[in-house]
Amino acid sequence: MIKQSHIGTDPAQGDVLRNRTVDTAGSELARAGQSSPGLGLDIDVCQRKADNTLDTIHLSDHAMQLYALALGAVVQSGIDEWLRSTGTVQAEIEGDRPNCLAAGFGYKARPLNGVWATAPFLHNGSVPTIYDLLSPVAERPQVFLLGEPSFDPVRVGIVTRTVAPEGRTYDSKGYFIIDTSRPANRNTGHEFSNEKHEGVIGPALSPEERNAIIEFLKSI
Repeated sequence: MIKQSHIGTDPAQGDVLRNRTVDTAGSELARAGQSSPGLGLDIDVCQRKADNTLDTIHLSDHAMQLYALALGAVVQSGIDEWLRSTGTVQAEIEGDRPNCLAAGFGYKARPLNGVWATAPFLHNGSVPTIYDLLSPVAERPQVFLLGEPSFDPVRVGIVTRTVAPEGRTYDSKGYFIIDTSRPANRNTGHEFSNEKHEGVIGPALSPEERNAIIEFLKSI
């Protein structure tokens, strides 16, 4: 897990996982006089703490259950049901790697296999191509359309259609306008630069170096 402060990308997704709560007990329904059986959480889940140690906690329905824990409990319930229905021994699948939660502590680097096909980039889709991701933040598109299906084989990503937001969410054809100046849409971080500030993860790359990296990424 790499700390968000090091990557420097928009913190909104991590903040949601760390702070959002959900009502798994169905309290709102109960207050409205309706039947409220709740989600039925009654399970032990593994949680990775800030110091990287593992802890097992028991979860049950609650009106203010942390979203990440509730999600982890539902996932674990699905895993447990599959193990029971197939007669599979848990250790044969997980070995010594339990299904642990690590919500809000940062981001886990994903494999790069097939990364050429996963645009737009960063967890909030704020960077349209790999070339832009390898470029300084100041050179990245600030406002562009999402939903355009065309592929850019040179920069590797979606074909970038820039547009003036003018307070709109969609353009006339129904494509979503992503404005990176808005909260949760920041395209900062994960930057290659010779400057020293939050989000710089490597030295500045020349256009030739960016293209060389792109050609390699096309091959995996």
